[in-house]
Amino acid sequence: MYKYQDVGCRHFFAVQTFINLHGTIPIEVEHFTNQAGDVPYVIPIWLPDDVVSVAVMHSLPICRIEQNAFVPRYALYFITYYASDGPTILDHRLAEERRHGLQDHEYSPIVLYPTGPVAYNLRSWADRRKLFWLDPKTPSLRLQAKPYAVFPYAEITGFKSEFEYVRTPSRNHHALWNKVLWEGEEGLIYSPP
Repeated sequence: MYKYQDVGCRHFFAVQTFINLHGTIPIEVEHFTNQAGDVPYVIPIWLPDDVVSVAVMHSLPICRIEQNAFVPRYALYFITYYASDGPTILDHRLAEERRHGLQDHEYSPIVLYPTGPVAYNLRSWADRRKLFWLDPKTPSLRLQAKPYAVFPYAEITGFKSEFEYVRTPSRNHHALWNKVLWEGEEGLIYSPP
């Protein structure tokens, strides 16, 4: 089911994307689903210490047009994974997952999900020189690996689990039966089952 991404480079093997709302409600749409949550995290199993492997993070603003100007409202974060032999890392992990689920037909692999707080601690990954970033303040977007103190993505906040936004839930909308994370005049954000 899972296959590494192939763009003709054996070092590149995966990309994660996260849309972060920056605490702003997405009133431009009636319904919005965010399956990864909006706080970026790394997949620790994709950055093993026994294989040369790194991730690179960068971001793009998602803007609205207000008074004929582009105004940043949300952010799109990317984490791209590289290794000396990227497909081997993913193939090894998938084989391990298959062994875990061999006797359990309901087993679901955990390859793409965070594995605890360590996955969200981006600063520690940068400090270990496993997570680099493109400097958003320079026109050339120079690759950075400075000490963790200047890491620009250390304090991203938001929801760390899947969520959905509904502008106008009806009385019997399934969102009302799930955990409500935020509710206001603009609609509600809830965590699906």
